[in-house]
Amino acid sequence: MDTIQLVETAVLSATAALPGPERPPRVLAARDCRPQQLADALILITRGCAPGEVAVLADRTPQGSGKEGFLFTADRFYADEEELCVDAFSKRRMVTPIYYNDLAAVQPAPQTPGALCFVFCDGHCETAAVPHYGNFLCAALNAVLQALQTAGTKRLPAEG
Repeated sequence: MDTIQLVETAVLSATAALPGPERPPRVLAARDCRPQQLADALILITRGCAPGEVAVLADRTPQGSGKEGFLFTADRFYADEEELCVDAFSKRRMVTPIYYNDLAAVQPAPQTPGALCFVFCDGHCETAAVPHYGNFLCAALNAVLQALQTAGTKRLPAEG
């Protein structure tokens, strides 16, 4: 199984395990996206990813335009600019893409309801509010990390 298929399977499996309200309206394998939907996602979410790199689009728009949501590729993930707010006062956002090889885990932030703590392999954590579908993002990213580690395509965090 190639890495795109591995990521696709992990995200779609994690999505299927979540109740409907906890997942975006459309979570689609790239091959199931309409051409315009995928083109809009590539322009508005990634700003620099080729269509052949995409594994899954999690489209959170009510009409299915692909202009908002999350995009998973073989080696990284992207979020639209409304997601991953690190500082509400300055409206600073986490920069995406985030490469899976840099990420050790994602977990709910214990002190901040509605936020996720992104734990990086170098030991630092970054907490970001995720206003839409945080449980989905947490489950999907951890499923991808686990699948890549099991397949041997993700390096283990360095022992510190």
